[in-house]
Amino acid sequence: MEFDVKYLGLILILHFPLCIVGQRDTIYYSDFEKMLTSRDKEKGIISYQNKFGEIYNAIIGKTEDYNKTITTHNFKVGKSFLYHSPTWYRIDHQGPQIYNHFELKLVNPLLPNKYYMVSFLTGNMKSHHYKPSHYGLKFSKSRIIKNKPGELLSHPDIFYNFDLDEELTKVIAVFTSKDSIQYIYFGCFMEDSNTVKKRYIPIFDADYILRLSKEDTSVHCTRVLIDNLLIQELNPESSVFRDIYFEVDNDKITKKEDEKLIDRIAIYLLDHTDNMLMIQGYADETGTSEYNLDLSKRRSEAIKSILIAKNVPNERIITLGKGIYSDKELTDRRYARKVSFGIFSLN
Repeated sequence: MEFDVKYLGLILILHFPLCIVGQRDTIYYSDFEKMLTSRDKEKGIISYQNKFGEIYNAIIGKTEDYNKTITTHNFKVGKSFLYHSPTWYRIDHQGPQIYNHFELKLVNPLLPNKYYMVSFLTGNMKSHHYKPSHYGLKFSKSRIIKNKPGELLSHPDIFYNFDLDEELTKVIAVFTSKDSIQYIYFGCFMEDSNTVKKRYIPIFDADYILRLSKEDTSVHCTRVLIDNLLIQELNPESSVFRDIYFEVDNDKITKKEDEKLIDRIAIYLLDHTDNMLMIQGYADETGTSEYNLDLSKRRSEAIKSILIAKNVPNERIITLGKGIYSDKELTDRRYARKVSFGIFSLN
């Protein structure tokens, strides 16, 4: 049995609330209601602080604007939220080019080889007619200094499609690192700096939209909204479940003993309601690296689908496709085509 998250857990993008908050586990939390503001007039920098950390390059907005910009559905939101305007750099652009990413400096760093859950609400505000095609997070042990204004960072640690236009989405990830982490960067990254048009018509008049489209041919902005940002420490427990193995190029469960194992996992999760399950999929060397990454993800998702059908809540299962199983000492590669299980609980 092998359970290994070298650097990054998988994102879940959910459209309903998740209620597993315990204040004793909280490394960082803000709904941006009680933030102290400071300004550097010379540099034009605004920062916000609470007892957990400090945020740069973002703006505090008011929830009264939600009705104009985004649908909250059943998410609990307060009177304030955070937003920033990712901007694709253009030499003659005089706007806030530093807003590609906002920076969170943690008072209490994320410790090496610990597991953390990061979650937040996010959405695109309706006041602009473009949005990023992707959005991401980058974790760093030290502050990242950009070479020029508006520079896009690279190699995000969490990266997801920015699908919805008109409603809040909940993003959840499990993260671990070999380094101590004090800085987190939220924004658009070099790996995909494309923009796509939103489905709806912006709230501005037609003349403004026409002028905007002519002026901003190489720079597209959108206001990305963040709310209820939470980081909690997770406690990894020894998994009591063996691995499940697959045939070549296959993601189907065919053995009765594997079906019985999944039954036991479902019973365990339904009995231990404070625990979360991480499923990691692997593949052997057959096929390309890209194909094996997808295949390993499909294997973990196949197990998740069965567990959901057995009434295990979706938000308590995290899946990850790890690609090719890298242990070269494993001579029988049949055992590389597998999924492994890990159990987490909030401390």
